[in-house]
Amino acid sequence: MQGTDIKLFRFNDEGGAGAWELHAPAVAPHFFNANEDAAAAATKWCLEVDEAEAEVTDQFSLEPGGRRVIFRGGTTIWALLFPSDATFRAFVELYNNHLFANTYGVENDEDNRAKAGPSSKYACDANSVPMFILPQRGVKGTLDAHSPL
Repeated sequence: MQGTDIKLFRFNDEGGAGAWELHAPAVAPHFFNANEDAAAAATKWCLEVDEAEAEVTDQFSLEPGGRRVIFRGGTTIWALLFPSDATFRAFVELYNNHLFANTYGVENDEDNRAKAGPSSKYACDANSVPMFILPQRGVKGTLDAHSPL
């Protein structure tokens, strides 16, 4: 995902009103194994984007219609805005592979998906929108049509 025009937004809740602010106009999301140096430790995939970092979990909000991904990094809410459907789909494919690995401890391939079973949540459906709660406000974390994103 190098060299793309993916934008990173940060949710600013100062003053109680809450607003999305552009944090970086061109970022390159990067997945890494946080346990890479630990001997015999299970794989733990994380996402790093600029100063934002988060473990890959099913708590990411994937919004294909708006080509957005919202996630919590520490106490901050971040949003990635993708310039095209192709860059969004490429990100979601990587995300799904790492989510499967974090959930089941094995690589996301046909054999391992069959072992996990048809009802497993090995990947987040790109047509659904998982939700999370923004801190201190109790407001749903998805973006709506009135968002600047």
